[in-house]
Amino acid sequence: MSDAPGLTTSMNSPIKCNTSFYWEPIFFKVGDELFCVPRNEFTRSSEVFADMFTLPSVGIIEGQDREHPMLLEGYKKSDFEALLRILYPPHESIVSPAFTLEMDKEAWIGVLRLSSIWNMKTIRDYAIERLTKEVNALTPAAKIVLARTHKVKRWFDQGFQELISGKPPPLEELSESLGLTSAAQVLTIRDHNRYGPPCPVSGVLFCIDSVKCGYCKTNKPYLPDGRRCTSCHSHLGPDSMLYATVAGEETWYSPNDRKILYTDVRCGSCHKNPFTDLTFQCPNCHDVSEGGVDHTMRMTSVDGKQFQPTVKSMIDVYFGEEMKEYQLLE
Repeated sequence: MSDAPGLTTSMNSPIKCNTSFYWEPIFFKVGDELFCVPRNEFTRSSEVFADMFTLPSVGIIEGQDREHPMLLEGYKKSDFEALLRILYPPHESIVSPAFTLEMDKEAWIGVLRLSSIWNMKTIRDYAIERLTKEVNALTPAAKIVLARTHKVKRWFDQGFQELISGKPPPLEELSESLGLTSAAQVLTIRDHNRYGPPCPVSGVLFCIDSVKCGYCKTNKPYLPDGRRCTSCHSHLGPDSMLYATVAGEETWYSPNDRKILYTDVRCGSCHKNPFTDLTFQCPNCHDVSEGGVDHTMRMTSVDGKQFQPTVKSMIDVYFGEEMKEYQLLE
């Protein structure tokens, strides 16, 4: 058989590696099996692997051959196989009229698990999209459990909104899935959504942004953003929920404002005084107030109505820090 046109067997011609289609292999050992695949997809898809292979090395390089594979201890073989199907799809999937990769729910969860660990953002996003239909069929509590396991904010939001707007299971059952603290917080938000704010009838509910100096008429913000409750250490942002245990007195210049003592204020998360040992200074009159003593603050209102937190703001009070962690992976 003659050589194909353009091919040569001459050893005198210089040879260079093709920049697109010359792939070094990498060997993995997962459980009791060896895997050998082109290294390029791991370095292209994962910052973890890209950084790993750019580090200077001396001697034997882990993964360079079958005698020295990269050991993936503690990983499930089925998860790794599912990820490889995404990184190296068979040509049948690509040339078919409708490109698709058919895998069951557990396989896609395996892809999500490994892509999260190895910082494969594009693949993680794709796995989340493929799992969304399956997740939609789960109970709200199961959605939250899955969201917390894999840090998926949209499932977390969806699960909580469904729990709060629907009829959640009894506290005992809900606490088995979410933990007692989270279950109690869900029911608190649900009750607020249905029956009104969770504070005494004689008190008032307001947000940090509505707090002004109690000794002058300025409307400048009084409590700086970024503070934390001195009791439970939750973040006190502009929309954080607070309430007073008393109705307060009308101010002489506005019947819609209320004068309240710092000692009567409670955190919406822990129901304790959030200002103990904190000191504040008015940016207008420069009066200095200490949160732990009987200094006066002024709570303003909008159109004569006291601030009523939305379900979204209450979810942020209880679960805001957790959701911020999930957003880092989005």
